[in-house]
Amino acid sequence: MEPTEVGILSGAALSVLIPYLSAFGESVAKAAGQKLGSSLGDVKGLWERVKARFLAKPESASLVAAFEKAPLDAQLQTSVRGELQKFLATDSAFARVVFESLRKASDAGVDGVFNTNIRGDVAKLVQVGTVIGNVNL
Repeated sequence: MEPTEVGILSGAALSVLIPYLSAFGESVAKAAGQKLGSSLGDVKGLWERVKARFLAKPESASLVAAFEKAPLDAQLQTSVRGELQKFLATDSAFARVVFESLRKASDAGVDGVFNTNIRGDVAKLVQVGTVIGNVNL
């Protein structure tokens, strides 16, 4: 997996997991439980897979435990993202599982909204999902 793809995949995973793990995410999840249905299970499944991968490496176990307790901590987010990127870059099976979990969650209606403005030369752009809105090339 190329570094750009690893960065995008790790960012997408955290954009879904951070609200899920935060107290705000829990209250929104409870309020929207009926409406979202299985999509919350998809996010929970993604978290369980990511967590299991971190727990499999003893030096990462404390990081994921701290992140689970304080998902809004910017330093922890950076550390988790860096470690997640290492896992995604070196374990293609895990990367596939994360990608499929994100696709499944997105299909169920759980995703982040991103507004990206790109200026200058772009050698390679990877899009995970559907592009909608105004696209100017």
